[in-house]
Amino acid sequence: MTQVNVGRLLDFHSCGAYSATFGVRPYAIEVPFGVAEVRNGRLEGLREKPTMHLLVNAGIYVLAPEVLELVPRGREFPITDLFLAAPGPGQPGGRVPHRR
Repeated sequence: MTQVNVGRLLDFHSCGAYSATFGVRPYAIEVPFGVAEVRNGRLEGLREKPTMHLLVNAGIYVLAPEVLELVPRGREFPITDLFLAAPGPGQPGGRVPHRR
């Protein structure tokens, strides 16, 4: 279940002429320790129990039909690779990353 406004997500995707759009959500990680900031072996600062604010993948995707043509047949292909292969705004085509 989600509280995402699907209409707004589809409008964003369409208005931006994006080939691929994925939903993200904020996520905070509280580090329970003081964090040392070290550069070139020298202590630059200390942050006591900082909170890191990140955007994480919400698992909600919108894809233009032509992006599906980038999915190779007959092998596993992670959706993360599909997003990396999809062309950016105004870019033709797209490329499929090779996995070893």
